[in-house]
Amino acid sequence: MDTQALMSRKRKERDIKKLMMGGYQVDFEDNSQDNIIVGFAGPKGTVYEEGQWQLRVYLPDNYPYKSPSIGFLNKMFHPNVDFQFDK
Repeated sequence: MDTQALMSRKRKERDIKKLMMGGYQVDFEDNSQDNIIVGFAGPKGTVYEEGQWQLRVYLPDNYPYKSPSIGFLNKMFHPNVDFQFDK
C-alpha cells in the first residue's frame, strides 16, 4: 500500500471513530469504510428536534484530498433542492 493510500485509510478510520464517539449511529454498507450510513437526532430547540435523520456518506479512495459525497436518505426541505427533480 502506498503512502497516500495508507494516510487516506488512517484518516477515514480516525474520522469514523470521531463520529461513533460523538454519539452518531454509524453503519457500514458493503462492509466498507467507503460507504457509510450516519444516523442522528434533529438538533434540540429546532423544528427538526423530533426527527431522526440519516445521511449516506461516500469516502473516496483519496479522502481527505478529495471531498466526500454526502446526501440525505430522508426527505429534507432545503431551499437549494429542486422538488421537481424525479429520479
